[in-house]
Amino acid sequence: MTPLTLFLPCAGGVEDFLADEVHGLTGLAGQDLLTLRGGVRVRGDWATVLRLNLHSRLAQRVLVELAHAPYPSEQDVYALAARVA
Repeated sequence: MTPLTLFLPCAGGVEDFLADEVHGLTGLAGQDLLTLRGGVRVRGDWATVLRLNLHSRLAQRVLVELAHAPYPSEQDVYALAARVA
C-alpha cells in the first residue's frame, strides 16, 4: 500500500512539541516525520491517521494530502481538485 502524506497543523511555536508527541505515538522519525512552519508532515498509513486523530492533543487536525502540484493561479487549484478521484 502506498504511504499517505499527512499534515498536522498546530498553534505557532508548538511544532517541536507536536513532533515529539507524534514520534511517541507512532515511532516515526527522519524523513517520515518533518517539522514545518505551522505543523508537522508525516508519512504513514490509515492506522497512523486513526491513532493520531484519536490520541494527539496538540494537533488541530489530521489532514490527508490528496494531490500535490504548483498553483500559479486560482484556476490551477480548481483543475487539480477536478483531477482527484
